Amino acid sequence: MNAIKSEVRKTFTTKMWWALLIPITLISMLANAFGGLFENVVDVGDIPVALPSLLPISLSLTLNQLVVFAAVAGTIAAAGEFRHRTITTTYLVNSGRGAVLTAKLLIAAALGALYGLVASAAGSMVGLLAQEAKPDAADLLVTILVGVVVFALWGVVGAGVGLAVGNQVGALLVVLIYLLVGEQIISVALLNADSVAVNELSGYLPGNAGDVAVVTEPARGFAELIPSEVAGENAGNQLVEALTGVTNPPSSVVSLLILSVWTAVAVGLAAFFSGRRDIT
Repeated sequence: MNAIKSEVRKTFTTKMWWALLIPITLISMLANAFGGLFENVVDVGDIPVALPSLLPISLSLTLNQLVVFAAVAGTIAAAGEFRHRTITTTYLVNSGRGAVLTAKLLIAAALGALYGLVASAAGSMVGLLAQEAKPDAADLLVTILVGVVVFALWGVVGAGVGLAVGNQVGALLVVLIYLLVGEQIISVALLNADSVAVNELSGYLPGNAGDVAVVTEPARGFAELIPSEVAGENAGNQLVEALTGVTNPPSSVVSLLILSVWTAVAVGLAAFFSGRRDIT
């Protein structure tokens, strides 16, 4: 508990945590307002259709774009002490490195969940005002809950990378390069392979797994509300594939489990390297 209290003070007495909340809030509000504008002008052709609310889908896509902030926040919160050279004192005043590691991971998860909750609240508020069709409350709530879980997991992944690398700048570069560039390159390579089995591996990458987890339920719920003569057969899976760029994506629950496994890998690397690193 002392280690957790110490990490809370270190994290929430700085400007970093609320400074990152500003772009998260603004982007979520703008993105979901745009979703409402799109809903009001969309044309489905000659077949009259009462278009369902796009808010769950627009919110899920927004959360997938903003999850990088949770990873960055977790990285900074966990690796900041290596930059300021206070990690030695932190280890000395606590019962062991395991307590410090656990506290940093828990705070990173809480910070990620907070970012996901704020992004969801801001986007939902503006989306409900901007969109004429109102979403099903259960669909919207599921989107928010899954999004918050994914944000929390990415906060832990960021913290794990930060503790494993032991350098704040280096860890940030690893996280940002992978999420913004690296996974896109790997996904394209997998999707362009001649084997269908290899194509489907794209859904098992950590970024794609998080995207699929958040998008699946709102996309399938949206497709179910569109008449079959407009949406076509198997529209739900096709919409998930189109929105995530993943071939034959797994279910939302399986995708969450996949991301959880990657999170456990990051935690394992953090425990291995931070437990053996010379910090004198």
